[in-house]
Amino acid sequence: MKKICFTWGLTLTALLMMAAPALAQGNNKVSRSENPVEWARANDASNDRGLLSSHADTLREGEVAINSYELFFFGASYGVTDDFQLSFTTLLPVFSEFPLVGLINGKYVFKRTNRMVLSASANLAFASVDGDGGGLIGASFNFDRYFGKEGTLGTHLAVDLQGAFAGGELSNGALIRFTGGLTIQAGNRVRLLAELMLPTGFVGGEFKSAEFFLLNYGVRFHGDTLAVDLAFIRPVIDGDDGFTDVLPLGLPFVAFSARF
Repeated sequence: MKKICFTWGLTLTALLMMAAPALAQGNNKVSRSENPVEWARANDASNDRGLLSSHADTLREGEVAINSYELFFFGASYGVTDDFQLSFTTLLPVFSEFPLVGLINGKYVFKRTNRMVLSASANLAFASVDGDGGGLIGASFNFDRYFGKEGTLGTHLAVDLQGAFAGGELSNGALIRFTGGLTIQAGNRVRLLAELMLPTGFVGGEFKSAEFFLLNYGVRFHGDTLAVDLAFIRPVIDGDDGFTDVLPLGLPFVAFSARF
């Protein structure tokens, strides 16, 4: 474990050193106090997402974003218009045992003001192992709202409704996930992020809540062309699961975004 942490530390340090010039860049033509939504959109290459959640905003028309999560997941997004973007994410086949995984997402913003963004998206996630596959299909609704004179505090709410399918058949029931997130602009190039994710479901005519939730938190170093997230994903489970003894802070999470 120490050897793995040391290797990760060296890798992240090297990547941050290489990224420093790009992180120092920024588009300051937009005033934070007059338009916090557009300022965040122009100056954060990862503004359309949180850590594990999606934010309400989109890329601008013609922009392309390349994303890497935990170095194993690769994603790409394209701004079809200023209010509509398409995204695709997959698990890189680093090892032959890895399953085939894909996530397709289309997000549309139907309300944007200087301090608020409201959007909806359609999602298709699928996985296949040795020819046997299944996945999720559904929709998400996202709401971003910025507070304070310069929009320093951002709140991000989302509801995801998903139906599971396997073998060409759709299961009876629905998976529902509620997400509440916060961003704090700690500097022109630094954001603090936190998310609370609660999985629930509607099965057999009954609404059921999972016996755990996710607490995700970390820091984002960002510019208008590059962003780096260093965070932890922390499952909070009812009862003693032994997780806190192994990883008390949570599972380390790193993500990179480059925007062109």
